[in-house]
This record gives sequence, C-alpha cells and structure tokens, in this order.
Amino acid sequence: FITLDQTSLHIWIRDYVNASSISHTSTSFPQNKRNFVSTVSIAAPLSPATPIILAACIDNTLKVYNEKLRLRSSIAWGCGTVAHMLYNNSNQTLITNGSSGVKLWGSSADTEGLAKAKALPASDRPLLNSNGQLVPWCYGKFQLAVEQLSFQ
Repeated sequence: FITLDQTSLHIWIRDYVNASSISHTSTSFPQNKRNFVSTVSIAAPLSPATPIILAACIDNTLKVYNEKLRLRSSIAWGCGTVAHMLYNNSNQTLITNGSSGVKLWGSSADTEGLAKAKALPASDRPLLNSNGQLVPWCYGKFQLAVEQLSFQ
C-alpha cells in the first residue's frame, strides 16, 4: 500500500514468496516542496508483483514511479489540481477529479521519439510484457497521457 505525507511518498510491498516479508521504500519530494503530490494511485499493468505508482503533482505533471519509487516518467498534463485519482486495471485508464472536473486518461507512447532514440539507460526504456508488447503507463521517457473524456 501507499502512504503520502507533506514531504514524501512511501510504499510497502509484501513479498509474494515470503508473505511475512514486507519491504518499505520512500522518496522525498523535489526541493523538499511541501504537499508537492496531491494524490496517488497504484496500478499493476504488468503484474501485481511489479506495480507502478501514479502521482498527480502541483506542477501540473503526472509522475510515474516504479515499485522502488524510482521516477520512470514525468508527464505534463492539463488536469489542474487533482483531488482524487483511480486506476482502472480492466482498460488501463486513469480517472481523475479536481479543479478541471472529472477526466478519463489513457496511456500512449511517443513512438516518434522512441524511434529516434539511440542507446537508452534502462530507466528510460519502455517496459515490455512477455509477448514483447509495450506495457501501458510504462513507456518511461516516451510516456504521454491522453485525455479521452472530460466532464465539467
């Protein structure tokens, strides 16, 4: 599970092999900005063992972290201040509500940028599933958030 306080984000993950083992990881917000993240949601587009954390931030970005709270991507989006966020595993969409109303977001890859990229560090590479397909919300440096629906 995830917890959020004024200065940091924390995640606790139970080991799937040893159920009594729980790991804890935390990360501080950039420049120690207080309340930098307004809300978070956990998603498992690849598998429950490798969740991603989606964090709506006050700088109008959506941050995508891996299960170790390493930043995978920072996506600019026109969502305003987000009060609540929910990830829908059945269709890999993100539902937000806040100052810009209720919105439905989909994941997309910047395929043009990816095609032009040369050698990339592992942290910037898109994640692939066992079939070799790109995993939604796991495109790393080439991640886009696409607004699919909006209610105001």
